[in-house]
Amino acid sequence: MKLSSTFGLVAVTATLISMANVGSALPTRLERRDPVTKIIKYVLYGGSENNEKSEHTAPQQPVHDYQQTSYSPGQDEREMLCLVNKERRKHHLRPLSIHPAMTRAAHEHSEYQSRVRSMTHSDPQNGQLGSRLKKIGFSFASAAENIANAPGSSVKSVFDMWMNDPPHYENIMDPNSTYMGLACVDGFWTQDFGSGADASDAPQYESHDYC
Repeated sequence: MKLSSTFGLVAVTATLISMANVGSALPTRLERRDPVTKIIKYVLYGGSENNEKSEHTAPQQPVHDYQQTSYSPGQDEREMLCLVNKERRKHHLRPLSIHPAMTRAAHEHSEYQSRVRSMTHSDPQNGQLGSRLKKIGFSFASAAENIANAPGSSVKSVFDMWMNDPPHYENIMDPNSTYMGLACVDGFWTQDFGSGADASDAPQYESHDYC
């Protein structure tokens, strides 16, 4: 199912995944019928009598492959993280940190959206968010994603756009999230959130001074 909507020259959409056990996906449709955005929630669970699968299964990579190379957050990542954490602190929520694997997944998905010139949460090769995160080795307990098509927009304007729409705001303010990944390719933005299921997770990259 294609999810897209437009608001002026900007288009945004969001999805949320919560995970009890990795398995097939049951789509619970929570479609907002307004001109700004639509959202679909996917609940993942282990074992199902439902033969209709909505979650593409991508091959699992070793959990810590992303730690084998050096990583430094870029300027856009730091600025978005700063903006997100400032807002979360206002509501007494723990700050997020940048996760290298989530950023890699976000970048690959922004590249895909740029190639097909369309906003989407699904890639025929790599699947939806849960499969994409598993493929790059991020063992997650929960995950969510915001995307946008905003060519030429600043980090702050994209952040404000997401903040002004309830489904995107809920993803940004999710109290369960601990990590964020971000990428923009040719105006196609991907913002991923998650909490790690692995106790020995990636190094912390926090930012307080880039916005």
